[in-house]
Amino acid sequence: MLRTPRLTHWLAALVLLVATASAQEATITGTVEGRVDDAAMTWYTLQFDVEGELQDTVEVMDYGFQVDVTIQAHVEPRFFMSEALLVSAGFGSLTGCPCTADFVEVFFLGEGSLFSNVYKAEAGSLVVESATPLGEGRMRLVGSFEFDASFHADAFGAGDPDDVVTIAATFDVEGGPLP
Repeated sequence: MLRTPRLTHWLAALVLLVATASAQEATITGTVEGRVDDAAMTWYTLQFDVEGELQDTVEVMDYGFQVDVTIQAHVEPRFFMSEALLVSAGFGSLTGCPCTADFVEVFFLGEGSLFSNVYKAEAGSLVVESATPLGEGRMRLVGSFEFDASFHADAFGAGDPDDVVTIAATFDVEGGPLP
């Protein structure tokens, strides 16, 4: 299976979305219920109208040989970077789930910065229990994940093995390909 750097691509797109979506109304398309260490968390996945085009914070891209899923979730039902969660996973297929991710990446933006003072993991467990097509390229995903994420002063630098949080959650979200 070919692994693509989807989360890095998603972060670049996220920077562009920040300027246009931060103050906009959003439609909630799902929830992620879990914890960061002992702190209970609820995150929301969203859909925005950006200059006449709908954009989801859940992306499901089927390349025929690989399906990539990216879940960007916010602690408020609006585009809010503090404590946002970005999860990217790759699967051989989402047919006949439960399906276990072949690779995962996660960023937890504790302070709201995309590029510094983040918790990051490139390993963990993500399982999609069910993947239901909704039509028009959209899909509902239900599942769970658990990661041990280390603190990174620079998001693309080395992590601190002495500063690690466990991020675990269940999710029920929907999304589709970005335009």
